[in-house]
Amino acid sequence: MRALLPFLRLFTTITVVLLATAQLGFAADFSHVRPERAGMSSERLDCLDTVLKSYVENEQLAGQVAMVLRKGRVVFSAANGWQDKAAGIPMSEDSIFRIASQTKALMSTGIMILHERGQLDISHPLSRDIPEWEHMKVAVSEANGSYRLEDARRPITIRHLLTHTGGVSYGSGPARDQWRQAGFQGWYFADRTEPVLESIKRMAALPLDQHPGEEYIYGYNTDILGAVIEVASGKDLSTFMTEELFERLAMTDTHFFLPEDKAARLAVVYEPAPGGGIRAIDSSDGMQSQGL
Repeated sequence: MRALLPFLRLFTTITVVLLATAQLGFAADFSHVRPERAGMSSERLDCLDTVLKSYVENEQLAGQVAMVLRKGRVVFSAANGWQDKAAGIPMSEDSIFRIASQTKALMSTGIMILHERGQLDISHPLSRDIPEWEHMKVAVSEANGSYRLEDARRPITIRHLLTHTGGVSYGSGPARDQWRQAGFQGWYFADRTEPVLESIKRMAALPLDQHPGEEYIYGYNTDILGAVIEVASGKDLSTFMTEELFERLAMTDTHFFLPEDKAARLAVVYEPAPGGGIRAIDSSDGMQSQGL
């Protein structure tokens, strides 16, 4: 299992949730209640439902699931459109979606759990947990299109990774040639047989796009944090997240790998089609997950 953990590819039933309150300072039971009893308008929520249905009718979306919470109670929930349009399978409130980069919030929570327990410190260098990241180089673009390498001015810290300021992209920086040769370009690399921690160790040999702490760059930061969680906790990432978050929060349909008995609930991924409308994304297009 550890060899194939896709750090950013969680599946879950949670889709669109609108919190109609500033904070939830009470225990939520998530039972349904008539909107007016929670201080909301049924008429206005009907308008929301009409708009959401229009996205399906106008072929802007295949389907969606929405929920509105007010004071810890469900005042609105609806499933519209198709889980699988070609197969004629309608969307349902228990359809399961790929959540892609929404997984970042969960990984960050895992890091902070370990920080609170003293198993790591977010102000410490990444190299304390993964020594390969100790002496980093930075690729600096030259006017002629080439680049030179400089020693990083400071180490990458866990805090840098949490804020996407570690200088790591998805292999699109000045040294993209090296990242491509190493097999690190694009956000997806969960199809490898190599353990992810070993992949992250190899990644450390590649030049950064920027000096740590100096620029926001969206990239492999959270994948690296997943490896840090494994090292700091002594557990594989799936086990740690299941024990510390999913089970404690009753997230019973959140998985790194979807169990076979839940496969029929997985929503197909769609994208805009040329000329209008939408089309399903085939696995040959390289899309293995979706954000919401």
